[in-house]
Amino acid sequence: MLTSKFIKMRNTKVIYILLVLGIITAIGIIIPGCSEDRLDIKPKGVLLEPSFFNNEEDVYRALVSAYDPISWLYSWGMSYWVQLNAASDDANAGGNNASDQPCFVQADRFNIDVTDYGAEELWRKYYAGVYRCNIIFYNVEAKPELQTPAVNMFLGEARFLRAYYYFDLVRFFGKVPLIDRPIGSEDYAMTRAEISDIFSLIVSDLELAAPALPVNAPEKGRVDKGAALALLGKAYLFMSSPYFNLGDHYQDAANAFGQLIALNKYELMENYADNFDLDYEFGSESIFELNYNDLIGLDWDASNPYPRMEGNIDIQLCGIRSLVQTDTVIFSPGWGFIKPTQEIAQVYLDNNEVIRYNASIISGDSLEALGMSWTDNFDYEGYFRMKYAPMAKDEPANTQAWANNFRVIRLADVYLMLAECIVNGASDPGGQDADHYVNEVRERAGVPLKSGVTMNDIRLERQLELSFEAVRYWDVLRWNLGDEIFGNHKADLDREWNPAKRGLWPIPQTEIERTGGSLDQNDGYN
Repeated sequence: MLTSKFIKMRNTKVIYILLVLGIITAIGIIIPGCSEDRLDIKPKGVLLEPSFFNNEEDVYRALVSAYDPISWLYSWGMSYWVQLNAASDDANAGGNNASDQPCFVQADRFNIDVTDYGAEELWRKYYAGVYRCNIIFYNVEAKPELQTPAVNMFLGEARFLRAYYYFDLVRFFGKVPLIDRPIGSEDYAMTRAEISDIFSLIVSDLELAAPALPVNAPEKGRVDKGAALALLGKAYLFMSSPYFNLGDHYQDAANAFGQLIALNKYELMENYADNFDLDYEFGSESIFELNYNDLIGLDWDASNPYPRMEGNIDIQLCGIRSLVQTDTVIFSPGWGFIKPTQEIAQVYLDNNEVIRYNASIISGDSLEALGMSWTDNFDYEGYFRMKYAPMAKDEPANTQAWANNFRVIRLADVYLMLAECIVNGASDPGGQDADHYVNEVRERAGVPLKSGVTMNDIRLERQLELSFEAVRYWDVLRWNLGDEIFGNHKADLDREWNPAKRGLWPIPQTEIERTGGSLDQNDGYN
């Protein structure tokens, strides 16, 4: 359990959100329903922005508020991790039945509705983060006396956060409104920006963030130089892909990854499974991870979920439902989501994987041999997850508020992305070839080394290494293999992959209505 000042401040985030934002925070694009009469009201006991940003501590508190949405989960159906794993060919949505958490089942079936609550909450989550970052930039720029070395670091963190929020927005929704300043009701008629302009902001933010950030963050849970370089390289890699087709930026990506490696800060964990263990969070391989704690139990108030969500509800969501353990107690029971497919199990078996197989999945036969039983059979294909499973040893102190972090970017991911850049014509700043980086990962996995690595080798390696880490879906799309892989993924079981959608989530209908129709819908949706 982390007890740093940063984590403690996150637990009092409601106070800081009120202090920073003053009136009503825009959790979508805009602040709906703001009339002149309401704006004339002088709130009591609440600091408004102009009177709040007075010193470094104020900016830091605003930064805490900007960090907050990055780890938002919603027990009633919003989770980037669950939705992306469900949409991939590595996992089925699971749950109790096809009506359990429609947001996850729709992602699994590729038939997300324009009124889907999960999509709407993702949209709100990311734009809440963008809005809070913009508040910081606007107020600090207006007060030169605030621009101290400490505040410049805070600005670097905020730029990373805004880039992160937009990176997910553009991958989930494609063209989205590009908002780089605080906005109000006069901006109702917002339109969608070009993909190239969105990536330009992402790259610009990260290129400004990296030199402003220290090699080692002052507190766990905050971003540092390595995180900015990793995300910058990843953004360039996506820009280079045939999916986005924004030019050849493989060398730019390789340069960013090379700078990260040259920091000599990161190394692969000796034990692959430790990457997903609560006891090894912020380990040597972790470059950026989403932080959770078990200090506040889960609040099921659907009208006000976020201020009370400090724990990782996804861990609870994805455990084995109705599990009975008699002889050996390994897991804590859960609600049955994200069950491995036979396909991913076969990929491990066909490649004689042992280490990564055992750390990622476990067969039902193995559990029965340990004296376990369950009734969790919806979407069950003979396997359950080990990676990010709710383990008995990690049961939270407060109800369903798991403290397990999600590793968003780790060194093995960077090694494989750098190998991909090299295969596509880039030169490694460190002078290595693609074989070197792929074999670094394979050696840890205890499998034979390779020579003459190809893109097919890298695609396979990424699936083996990064299963159930919310990476596979994006990888398949950026390789432009969605029609081939997802279009043929259990097409006979009500999967509705539509090439016209290109794998994008729909623009939430509520946002289209809120903007008076100035936002248009993605192709393939009614």
